Amino acid sequence: ISSVRRGVYMKSSFFIVILLIYNISSAQSLLPAKITVEKSLYLLGEPVNVKLIIKNTTTKLVTINTYQFVGNFIVEDENKNKLKLLFRTSSESNWYLFPGDSIIKVFNVAAYFGRFTPGDQETHFGLPEGSYSIQFLKTQNEFNIMSNIVSISLAPPQGDENEAFESYNQAWHSNMNNKLFRASAFMDVINKYPRSVYVLASLTWIQPEDAGRIITEFPNSYQSWYIINDELVDFKLRKEKSGAEMYLREIIRKKPGSFAATVAFVQLDKIQSLTLEEWLKPELAIERRLSEYQLQNKQ
Repeated sequence: ISSVRRGVYMKSSFFIVILLIYNISSAQSLLPAKITVEKSLYLLGEPVNVKLIIKNTTTKLVTINTYQFVGNFIVEDENKNKLKLLFRTSSESNWYLFPGDSIIKVFNVAAYFGRFTPGDQETHFGLPEGSYSIQFLKTQNEFNIMSNIVSISLAPPQGDENEAFESYNQAWHSNMNNKLFRASAFMDVINKYPRSVYVLASLTWIQPEDAGRIITEFPNSYQSWYIINDELVDFKLRKEKSGAEMYLREIIRKKPGSFAATVAFVQLDKIQSLTLEEWLKPELAIERRLSEYQLQNKQ
């Protein structure tokens, strides 16, 4: 895409955002959000993780409906065509943001909006080659959430990266019903191409004990958000609150200043504010905070 076309494209996107803000804010409250990506240029098949931060800057309790939440991302190509959402995630419970609260979430938009044909060895899981804009926009009765726009491009791999991509592509299309077999195929990519961008992508699909390498080797990757949250689910299933806290402290100690450490710090602060019962049953913590919030507003 030429610099002239890119300039026109970005200017038109800017004016669209201004119009959206005007139309939305005139009817409802606007809750700002921020999205960021790890880089502007990706190779085909790479995860495109988008970090979403929403902060309640109001003085009121905000309830966010999470039904089909990922469908609120808008992904457009350079011709302004919106990409179709391939599948939707299962619904979580609503998020409750008390005044000053923030949430951090990571979504791989390449997985949700990419192209994938099972059994077709010529295709891959992810966004096709081209330039894209990404924005988050969610409307609700009492308020709307609107993020900034980020731009990315996907290019075909060259040289050694092309070989790594072919191996990664074959691993992805290998026996999907045999997790151990697929994990072995992805491990082959990691061992054969240790400097490739597809190492991080492959680590995502191998066994949990090996996926932990993402924290060690790629602590600034947004993919670490998934690893930490998956580990916390396991700790919760075992009812090991102290073990979860120790796990998070170790990440903060070993990877200071990294994105993984930031995620660990936020999670640790949250867990420490909860009793074991509240940690195991989040609805109990919500009930307590709601009572405190209502009592404070009466005073």
